Amino acid sequence: MKIQTLNDKELRRLTRTQLLEVLVAQSREIDKLRTALEETEAGLSEKEYLISQAENIAEACFSVCRVPDTVKEAVDLYLENILRICGEKAAEAGKTEEWNQALKDLGGAEND
Repeated sequence: MKIQTLNDKELRRLTRTQLLEVLVAQSREIDKLRTALEETEAGLSEKEYLISQAENIAEACFSVCRVPDTVKEAVDLYLENILRICGEKAAEAGKTEEWNQALKDLGGAEND
């Protein structure tokens, strides 16, 4: 029995058994629609979760991308201090010219 095609006159002509069949059919349709709605909502929740995780991943990537710059700055500062200390030790030992030549050979700048 097709529920969607029944008009008021046709509904009035139905027997009680037929009306109960209509109600059962409608109940089944409602159950199907509720199940579909729940599945859709679950899918939406999952997509929202994935989107939030993607945002968190993007933030993490942004933070990680800044780490190499910080590491490079730390390494540069460390090397600068090592070169300064070595230059001072070379000056104390009277080997400034040898030190400057070693820096040139390594491609570094002269230490004054």
